[in-house]
Amino acid sequence: MHDIVIRGGTIIDGTGKAAFSGDVCHRAEGRIAAVGEKQGPARREIDARGLMVTPGWVDVHTHY
Repeated sequence: MHDIVIRGGTIIDGTGKAAFSGDVCHRAEGRIAAVGEKQGPARREIDARGLMVTPGWVDVHTHY
């Protein structure tokens, strides 16, 4: 069982491939466990339908 699963978002993974719909699994120690189509059960689920999910590559720090 995963700690957190972000379900059904539009995933942009930073590799350059096209965005796709799927789930992102997160472990308690702060690491991404899996990215892809429907993942298994989780202790907590977040509905991301209609939202973009960018696992591990967006640095929101800026000096604009």
